[in-house]
Amino acid sequence: AVDQSSPAFEAGLRPGDLITHINGEPVQGLYHTQVLQLMLSGGDHVTLRSTPLENTSIKTGGRK
Repeated sequence: AVDQSSPAFEAGLRPGDLITHINGEPVQGLYHTQVLQLMLSGGDHVTLRSTPLENTSIKTGGRK
């Protein structure tokens, strides 16, 4: 979820976006704890790169 009053929302991050990079580092294949370390390593400034999930090959929804 992206809070509508957050800096992330103001910067353009939307629900359904896939974060692909944090502080210039790709996050594909990383564990959650590694992603958190990347976020914390930026100090007061964190740079995110994202793409709408619909622009990826990732499928959403339950099994059919």
